[in-house]
Amino acid sequence: MNGNCSRGTICPLLLVSQIFGLGPVAVVEESSLAESFKNRLQNIAGVAATSFWLATIVAAGICIWQVQFFCIVLAVWDRLGSVNLQLLRSVRPPVDSEVDLEAVLTRAGLAGAPVALEPQLRRLQRARLALHRSALLCGQHFGAPLLLNVVCNFLVIVNLSYSVTVKLREDQPDMAMRCVGLLKPSLWMFYSLARMLIICWACSSASERAERSELLMSKVQVLLRSGKPLEVLQVSMDKLKFHAFGFFDVNTSFFLSFLGAASAYFVIVIELPK
Repeated sequence: MNGNCSRGTICPLLLVSQIFGLGPVAVVEESSLAESFKNRLQNIAGVAATSFWLATIVAAGICIWQVQFFCIVLAVWDRLGSVNLQLLRSVRPPVDSEVDLEAVLTRAGLAGAPVALEPQLRRLQRARLALHRSALLCGQHFGAPLLLNVVCNFLVIVNLSYSVTVKLREDQPDMAMRCVGLLKPSLWMFYSLARMLIICWACSSASERAERSELLMSKVQVLLRSGKPLEVLQVSMDKLKFHAFGFFDVNTSFFLSFLGAASAYFVIVIELPK
């Protein structure tokens, strides 16, 4: 069509512009309308590209802090294991296990009984204090991202569970397409759960090793030559734990509570009227 559109007809390009809100409902030249449509598409493409890169940066940041948090927790867990091993070896003659330490404790105070080395106990107590401080600082530094990650995972898991349920209720004759539609949300849901479970398990394992270290320290003190505990060994320490700004402790118990809350909200969503 050349020139302007006739009064009794609406050109296709003008109709598209009215649908996308590119101009007023009026008869305009096709060249200017095409240029406006092109500019609007370029703006939309620019916004989409910016949103994509912002989402990519945020996702990369979340992955980086999760890896950092997990590595710090594993480092604390590993160092506590070394402290526990050195506590057993601080006895002269050294013992190999807690069972042997229990047998040694029955002879404490007797002539020729094994004794604990005071300088080594002091050094190990300082190491325990440093590890407890690391766990405290870890909770303060990663508290906000951890809290945000838990909230996002909660919403994602509830949403994906509902999506899987809706797809199961759909009457789709093609079984292959139905399985493909269920695979993606199911895998993403299990990935989110597995990621949370690994972090909670690492935190719980570090806390358990800290409790075992405290128990070993109290037993080894009995074998000191003086028979009296050292002042540095009597310093009280709170239970080693990782938390998100004090809102909750990260451990396996929290993971079970998380699953229970997600299941409850999922049931509520399912029962809502359509």
